[in-house]
Amino acid sequence: MNSASQSAENSSQPALSALEYQIFMESFAQAFWETDAKGMVTTDSPSWRAYTGQSLEEWLGEGWAKAVHPDDQEYALSQWQEAARLRQPVNAEFRLRSPTGGWRWTNVRATPMLNADGSVKKWLGINIDIQDKKEAEAALQASQRHLPAGT
Repeated sequence: MNSASQSAENSSQPALSALEYQIFMESFAQAFWETDAKGMVTTDSPSWRAYTGQSLEEWLGEGWAKAVHPDDQEYALSQWQEAARLRQPVNAEFRLRSPTGGWRWTNVRATPMLNADGSVKKWLGINIDIQDKKEAEAALQASQRHLPAGT
């Protein structure tokens, strides 16, 4: 079978099922979620709740911001609100509360899903834990500060 025939055959296959999508997302993101067109959380995200320890009630609306480190809340909210206003993807790093009460660095990425007329239908987002990366960067910076000048 040639590649043109394979492409035609593959295009007739259905998109990922909801279960396949969930398995795919869970393979690389600690949390995945969606919001309504205005960026308000209206649906459950068990992966978010497991990552942050928030209950469903705490998570809804803009409740997610309560899981953000106090020093990062203004930044996180402004990044989200600006992206929602401009209908542009979000790519930001900040700390989230863990279920044990500590803080972990996360990289949040979200993108708007648009209707045919260009209006936002909903937002899809993920959180990727980057705590190990942040710790490695801090250790590298600390070791570089202790190097003699000129090395």
